[in-house]
Amino acid sequence: MATEATLTVSRDGSRRYSPRLPRGKETGVLVKRIWPRPKLAIRTGKRGIEFIFRLPRSLRKLGRHQRKVLGALGYLKGKGWAGAIKTAYAQVQVGKKPVDQQFEKWLYKVLTRAIGVWIEETATLMGSRYGPWKRRTIKNLATHVKRKPGPRTSPSQRSARAKQRDEMAVRCAKRYEFLKEEVARLRQVINERKTAGVMDEAALRKVIRKMFRADWVQYVTSGTAFDHLVDFSTRMKVSRSLTSLDWMDRELAVGILLCEEKARNPLTRFGPYTLYQEYILRGNSLQKKLSRRLQPST
Repeated sequence: MATEATLTVSRDGSRRYSPRLPRGKETGVLVKRIWPRPKLAIRTGKRGIEFIFRLPRSLRKLGRHQRKVLGALGYLKGKGWAGAIKTAYAQVQVGKKPVDQQFEKWLYKVLTRAIGVWIEETATLMGSRYGPWKRRTIKNLATHVKRKPGPRTSPSQRSARAKQRDEMAVRCAKRYEFLKEEVARLRQVINERKTAGVMDEAALRKVIRKMFRADWVQYVTSGTAFDHLVDFSTRMKVSRSLTSLDWMDRELAVGILLCEEKARNPLTRFGPYTLYQEYILRGNSLQKKLSRRLQPST
């Protein structure tokens, strides 16, 4: 029989209605009834990318019996639908893994494929001559997007690591600005020597070692820094020659800084792009935030 209310009359004559709790079969039918295929909406903004899954079927469109079942469940004391779903999300497992870990993995694949679609559409708009770039980029994306499962860390460990990364980012940003000024001086010296007729590469390196008595010079004269250039332009290859001057100051500054980081920590595995994007730019952003925080309020 459908869910009905039971009337209870106390000794003082007061009346209280309490619902008959629904059976398992009734609630099972209810779940199947209110669960269509979820609709996905994507929203981007300052907070990042939001994946919004919505059940399009309104609870008001349920049959009379299902509404009575919901009415009976509404009498139960608890956190409500949102709290119940949040609790279940943390408890349910798919196979041997929690559903939140599986869900994160699925969304990661969706995001990876979305980047691939973006690359394909960009190459199509730019013309057929960018076909080789598209195939090469998608192939490299599939290779580098794979993640290695690591040991689980506690919130305190993650916080400590984040603090270390921020400190390293600020240090790299400050060092990058210094090296960029030094490289600008280096370019000026090379131009002056070329004007004076010094075109021999070996003689030029010897002059540079005498004029710049600093540790970073060894990475320039040995050519190691030229192996770690961030290409800010559309060039496919940069010469290792000092006299060619086809490198930018900020490119060589990043290359020198990466050599210093590898010397500081031989286990350093990231490349010049990661150094520039995740450390130098982030360090600049952190310094700006700190300076705004220290400014006196008016």
